Amino acid sequence: TVAQSQQSTRVTLPVATTNGAAVYESDLVAVHGQVLQMRKQEYEIKKKVLDGLIDRRLLDAEAARRGVSVPGLLSREVNSKVSEPSGPGVEALYLAQQERAQRPFSQVKAQMGIALRQARLAQTGQEFVNRLRQEAQVDILPDARRVRVGKDPARPPLGRE
Repeated sequence: TVAQSQQSTRVTLPVATTNGAAVYESDLVAVHGQVLQMRKQEYEIKKKVLDGLIDRRLLDAEAARRGVSVPGLLSREVNSKVSEPSGPGVEALYLAQQERAQRPFSQVKAQMGIALRQARLAQTGQEFVNRLRQEAQVDILPDARRVRVGKDPARPPLGRE
């Protein structure tokens, strides 16, 4: 069809040349995809850091409110609520990860018990911080560094307008 031939012509025609070497739209798409991936990674890193800072401030505020240190607060609200894993719990973890363990249960029982307790501590700690977040007023503000750029009448257009 005419539309398909026009589209294939657009894809194969250069959008620019540099010293006689053509730059194609497909080249732009590849670079654009990389830029989008980098922006996504940057966003994820910033979000993780921001979440960590917010969590830390909430923990600091709660500890100050209770008149204890943050480690004391975590000891009361997290560590004291997580018991040592039982034999059946550790064995269930071993059976679920038996292929990766590649050693008899007796050799990895202590390590798996530690790993299970650490996982439970992390989960209980996250649940505690989530409760603090629900009770607090946390507002994530829009990106204040974003700048809107309008047309500059002194510059010539870069393409079709």
